[in-house]
Amino acid sequence: MKTLHLSIITIVGIAITIMLAFSYVTLTTPHSTMTIGTGPIHDVDTTTNGMTNTSTESSSLNKTTVNELKIILSNQTYDAGYPVTALLDFITHDPDCQLPSVLVKNLSTNMSVYGPILLWNYTNAQCSNSTRVSFYAGLENNQLITNTERYQIIATIYGKQYKREFTVVPSEYSGKNITAQSILPGSDPWLSCPIIPGTRTNETVLGASGFDGVYHRYLTTSSPSYEVDDYFLKPGHTGRITIEIHPGSAFPVGDNLAEGELILNKDSHYGNFAHPGVNTSYEPSVTIAGSNRSATLSLVVSAMQNATFGTYWMYLPPGGCGGGDVVFLTIGDKPMAQPPDLIGYGMPVDFSFNESPILTADVINFGIHTFDKCSLTYDHDNKIMLTENFDEIPPGFVYRHHFDSNPVKGDKVTFECVMPHIVKTYSQN
Repeated sequence: MKTLHLSIITIVGIAITIMLAFSYVTLTTPHSTMTIGTGPIHDVDTTTNGMTNTSTESSSLNKTTVNELKIILSNQTYDAGYPVTALLDFITHDPDCQLPSVLVKNLSTNMSVYGPILLWNYTNAQCSNSTRVSFYAGLENNQLITNTERYQIIATIYGKQYKREFTVVPSEYSGKNITAQSILPGSDPWLSCPIIPGTRTNETVLGASGFDGVYHRYLTTSSPSYEVDDYFLKPGHTGRITIEIHPGSAFPVGDNLAEGELILNKDSHYGNFAHPGVNTSYEPSVTIAGSNRSATLSLVVSAMQNATFGTYWMYLPPGGCGGGDVVFLTIGDKPMAQPPDLIGYGMPVDFSFNESPILTADVINFGIHTFDKCSLTYDHDNKIMLTENFDEIPPGFVYRHHFDSNPVKGDKVTFECVMPHIVKTYSQN
């Protein structure tokens, strides 16, 4: 397509993720936080595929209602830094569609190490019988474990607890810096493109040459984990990706497919896709689909000697809106680590009036890092009032606060964490 009108959202599905995550946050007045149920423990066992679920039941539970949940894992042992996706499958389910609260514990320390985000599927306004949680194995205190550890997933719902154990072993990334690049890609981008039937393409990567390695990186999101290739290139080197493209029916006959690649990072926005020291070209420079509605071309990526180290998202031709696949491009002296650090030591804090005329602060940590000693404060009439304290904010943490009154001119709302240090502020103009 000759012209693509793109609107880049570099934080993947913030709106959807927050909507899904907040569905398991209990709103209170004036604020609400993520809550984890614990409940008393009873010795009631159910067995699935040779594995044991231990359920616990509250005495207040209606005994006429029967609810049973299985926690299903694809493996029992995982390498540190790679994703674990657990399926929470209901055998029976109440009609009120409650969401389970979920936490993951290290059995050696009995410490909670992750707060996974749930994805709950609805079909025709009916409750789904299953949901999934994804998280990185062995990620503790901003590092990957260096010794074999046993973990336990604990899901609590309808007054019962369900548990499933798994093992994590050290990987080649254990004990190494997982935030090493100066430029980070940000969560996978969304492209807001016109919905025109037939504009999508099918494409196949036939091969790559000249790169210093092509690595698989596994991502965790609120949906099941998925895999992305990372094309690693050292400064001064040139790589080539050869692609076979089958353009959609809406592509005009004779349209040049050798265009549309898009390189962006977490700081990209409309009209600004800077990638210092990285150049791209096509071979051939004009590529037209033949009579069989297919064409083969190469995207050539060159890194100058002074190229800035970092990892980018890169849409292959004919571009994101044309159906091109999205991959990683890493420029530096080593490939991007696993788990991929998409946003670095950052955490979005949204101050908005979207839901009501009252100011709302939304906090969600969808990165891989843990933040310590955080607070939300309100500065009014030169008096700083503490709204909420957080000893620790782990990955997957979600928090919402509705203020009792709106800030006026001169007021300031501040969300701050001590380590890693971040400050997010709102002030009335």
